[in-house]
Amino acid sequence: GYEEREIFCRVGGVYQKEFFDAYQSGIKAQWYMIVSSFDYNGEEIVKYNGQYYNLYRKYPQQDDTWELYLREDVGTWNSD
Repeated sequence: GYEEREIFCRVGGVYQKEFFDAYQSGIKAQWYMIVSSFDYNGEEIVKYNGQYYNLYRKYPQQDDTWELYLREDVGTWNSD
């Protein structure tokens, strides 16, 4: 099972270069989020606006935050 919880974050669309680099790897990049290190516990699935996304990349930042990159589920999208 899993526990669903709500946290605060900043959300943005991925940059064009990020989108195309991910696309070439078969990933449909959707969002990036900045979350507090105190709120992020290594989750790999994120629910945003009622839709679920998988984490495909994460970076710790020097200001006690994480930058998370989210993609649509590969099972429901492919690059063909």
